[in-house]
Amino acid sequence: SLWKVEDEGTQKFMQAFYERLWKEKQGSLQALQATKKEWIEKQRKNTPGIGSIYSPKVWSAFILSGAR
Repeated sequence: SLWKVEDEGTQKFMQAFYERLWKEKQGSLQALQATKKEWIEKQRKNTPGIGSIYSPKVWSAFILSGAR
């Protein structure tokens, strides 16, 4: 990641990303984009007390690097 992100947010984001990557057989770019879109939607539907892990400070820290 580009900066330190809280453990809970990282864990949930990576679980969603790798599920798309491995179970749904999406490419890495598509899986990352879809996961970020999902997090944006969840943040929009924010209910008190759970919104912090869906904050842009969590999902925007992750980028792809390298070819594949």
